[in-house]
Amino acid sequence: MKKTRKCPKCSSNQVVMLLGQTFGTKIYPRPKYGNYSMVETYACTDCGYVEVYLADLEEIEELKRSL
Repeated sequence: MKKTRKCPKCSSNQVVMLLGQTFGTKIYPRPKYGNYSMVETYACTDCGYVEVYLADLEEIEELKRSL
């Protein structure tokens, strides 16, 4: 969805992107900015399918190093 803007479940191209925060997530062993991370959420407005991606590339790299 992020790259294609097409829903993988129903093939609709009615996909919207929302930028927001998660709160209280346990994804990171050492969160950089407290207990939240910025995420990009992609939602199909036809079937309701949702995908969520971490927005900060630095946090993604930190997660890789912690494995």
